[in-house]
Amino acid sequence: MTELKKWQLGLLQAGGILMAVSLIAPFFYPSSIWPYLFLLGTLLFGCIQMLQRYNGKNVVIRRLRRIQIFSNLAFILSGLSMVLPLHNIYYGHRNEWLIFFSIGAILQLYTSFRIPTELEKEK
Repeated sequence: MTELKKWQLGLLQAGGILMAVSLIAPFFYPSSIWPYLFLLGTLLFGCIQMLQRYNGKNVVIRRLRRIQIFSNLAFILSGLSMVLPLHNIYYGHRNEWLIFFSIGAILQLYTSFRIPTELEKEK
């Protein structure tokens, strides 16, 4: 896997922190800005993570990278399904974002443990 530069790693971490804070903060400080911050965090996290490349021939790592990209898309969909009801664009029950977020989180957790072990096996 290609290494991220320092500024890319910083944006990746900022996106992850922004996602976590914007999910927890509405319990303490209700505001309509949190869905927008969550969407911004998912875009930062997803776009920076998609910059990583794997140029090897290991089929397992390639499959795990595709799963990781799908996870990023699920995060972005969860952010969109949080923001769109605020503008009366999407008619739903306003909790559909939980489905997308849960799928993305489970897949992200799976790939974050599997990819490093497969990279170690490859060496």
